[in-house]
Amino acid sequence: MFFSSDHATKYPNQTGWGAVSNLVDLAASTPMATVIGDVQFTDVFINIFPWWAGFEAESLTNYWVNGVTTGLVSPATYLANEKAAAQNLATHLLTTYAGTGKTFFLQNWEGDWQLLNSFVYTDVVNPWWVDRMLSVMRARRDGIMAARAASSATGVAVKFGIEVNRALDPGGRRVSRDILPNLLPDYVSWSAYEAMTVGAVYGGNITLANAYIADKMRLFHAEIRKYSDVPIVIGEYGWPELEINTTTYPIGSLIQNVLDVGTELGWTHAIYWQVYDNEAGPRGFYIVKPDTTLSLAGVKHQSLFA
Repeated sequence: MFFSSDHATKYPNQTGWGAVSNLVDLAASTPMATVIGDVQFTDVFINIFPWWAGFEAESLTNYWVNGVTTGLVSPATYLANEKAAAQNLATHLLTTYAGTGKTFFLQNWEGDWQLLNSFVYTDVVNPWWVDRMLSVMRARRDGIMAARAASSATGVAVKFGIEVNRALDPGGRRVSRDILPNLLPDYVSWSAYEAMTVGAVYGGNITLANAYIADKMRLFHAEIRKYSDVPIVIGEYGWPELEINTTTYPIGSLIQNVLDVGTELGWTHAIYWQVYDNEAGPRGFYIVKPDTTLSLAGVKHQSLFA
């Protein structure tokens, strides 16, 4: 799930949001509560974008680029607000879903794009951006930890995660090597397209493609283990079914390969991108197609959960 001030744009077919002005309001809104409260869903991953009075972040949230002064407040006030927003959301989830057995995973989205202030991986990260991002991530973590310490709820958990998406780059400042060692989370999430949708994956046949992906997954594991032994999850992975040759590269085989290698490495979750394609076209990143039939990925997941 994506929690941000532009929720109505991110989820355009929903109604009944009500008065929503912060992350807690959003969690309690009918569209969100209907999903995250569903008993079928035990583990809920939420990408949180800062949202408090005077500040709304909807995209890269690169406020650390220009300094933690966004919203015309001091850095100390900004970080206090950031901590409070995370703490309030965690408290709401712990209180509302006590006894349900649910675990909520609260994390940033694709941290290396955020740190780069760009979608170009060859761009350069200024050194002070790392310190600013670290301060924001620490405030979020401290808020979640404070909520957990103050709660007596049982049968529910809220975890703090850091998501990376360019951990395999050979150089430059990156979340995995510049943020993670200084702020250990409860888990690390990998938005894994750098290993799974790059042109090198499609090098001739499915055997070569799966071998390439498996190699990159093992490299990622080794990279994270340099700094942390926390659990690893795949926060996003998938393939655009309308842009690749799905006969040569069967989606089901690609998915099974990721699950097998992830299990071998001891990773705990793999989240497929996505249920419904949110891009014009569509491109084919979906489990359910626009005509409501299952995609190839959907058929594979149906078999996995049968």
